Amino acid sequence: MKKILCVDDNPDFLELMEHLITSKGFDVQLLDKGEDTESAIRGFKPDLVLLDIVLGNIDGREVCNKIKASSELGAIPIIMVSAVYGVDLFVDIPYKADDFITKPFVLEEFYRTVNTQLSN
Repeated sequence: MKKILCVDDNPDFLELMEHLITSKGFDVQLLDKGEDTESAIRGFKPDLVLLDIVLGNIDGREVCNKIKASSELGAIPIIMVSAVYGVDLFVDIPYKADDFITKPFVLEEFYRTVNTQLSN
């Protein structure tokens, strides 16, 4: 069974993600603190990480870059998920995510993106 770690500081979004991910037969772990992402990855060993950009006091792009720079964790696909979008988002902190999903999203596109990253 494929495992997905979902990192977001919005409890309602995490609840939605839990339903969407488990309904497709994936195992999911929810995390509401971006600063705990690395330790959660090491413990849960996910096949994919869904990572919000705005995580309270930490920037998800920085979390993404730190994970991608790790020789141990860098191969795990990361999909950034955020309601924040625009050119200025990418200029300040370039990030190394494998894909991006904008909230709100179309379910078919969400599942297609997730499945694409899980099959790579």
